[in-house]
Amino acid sequence: MKTIERIEYLKRAVASRLSLAVNSLTARSKRRLLLTAGCLVTCICLFMITSPFHKKSSVIVIPKGDIPTTIIPPEPMLSVEDFQLLRDFEQIMDSLKLYDNKTYTETLQDRKGLLDSVKMLLRLQP
Repeated sequence: MKTIERIEYLKRAVASRLSLAVNSLTARSKRRLLLTAGCLVTCICLFMITSPFHKKSSVIVIPKGDIPTTIIPPEPMLSVEDFQLLRDFEQIMDSLKLYDNKTYTETLQDRKGLLDSVKMLLRLQP
């Protein structure tokens, strides 16, 4: 017999034996058994839920490590060419807003936050 067949055979044997044992009990005994098993499982669940809160060690240990002191790197984020390109783009968009509003709105239609990002990048550069 293969291992899987053997396991299936043992499961059927255990199930039939338990079925015979339970069927021989009276209805009152079955209710008592069910109530006892329910109470036991409830107690185990409550214990498992509350046990982490009753540990004696309540000290939180913070791991030591390097804390970054600077958020923005000291070297410039943009090259001079990139900065000039962004400035030119901002000027073109301002001109479009004044003289060709249709093209301006079509350009920004699916690009929410584009001008805000460009302005933020220009502010970062000295």
